[in-house]
Amino acid sequence: MATQKRRTLAEAVAHAEHVLKQKDKLREEAFRDSREIQRAASGVLRAGLPKGKAALAQAHEQLALASAHSKALERRLVEHPELYESGMLETPLQELAEAYVLLAYAAGESIPTFDEINVTPSAFLLGVADAIGEFRRQLVDSIRHGAIREAERYLDAMEEAFDAVAGISLPDAISPIRKKVDGARSLLERSRGEIALAVRMHEHEAAIRGAAAQTRARKSSAKQRQGARK
Repeated sequence: MATQKRRTLAEAVAHAEHVLKQKDKLREEAFRDSREIQRAASGVLRAGLPKGKAALAQAHEQLALASAHSKALERRLVEHPELYESGMLETPLQELAEAYVLLAYAAGESIPTFDEINVTPSAFLLGVADAIGEFRRQLVDSIRHGAIREAERYLDAMEEAFDAVAGISLPDAISPIRKKVDGARSLLERSRGEIALAVRMHEHEAAIRGAAAQTRARKSSAKQRQGARK
């Protein structure tokens, strides 16, 4: 009976090195996929809430492609879940979740769950919290253009997103959501004040325009009476 060859230390080290090199190769591939995910999600976020069917369809296509990259990445890393759930993918997946929330809001669609869009649970929660900042950006832009009702809709969206995440109590090691909730609370309070101020200014300007219109009407009526007497 043949005796089993004694494994040397060099052979054991070489085996461990081979496994780690394979893992490093997967990590590099994950980086490439994560850049594609982030590029698609960032493109949607930079464009803001899509207006019109064509813009909405294009945004849906971009995010579907990003989700496909994430799903493929998850399959490749099935034996290395620590890579998929690591910090290197958190930001791209977080932006993907945020973009999906914004798109669902713009289209009046149901909000997807984290597994439907192929992101981690933590990335989804962080993406919802970040969506509050994007809604605020749209709110400020609406106020700047005098669209007060539209701004109020964005405030409603901010409040809905904040209420959804404000009660979450998780340790930072699981999901660093608390810091984002604190930041979102500050944004929400500031936005409420800006909306209230914008409404008052809008009412004041409307009152001024109304008074000016009445003055013009009185002057016109007086001129007509003077003309009639002549």
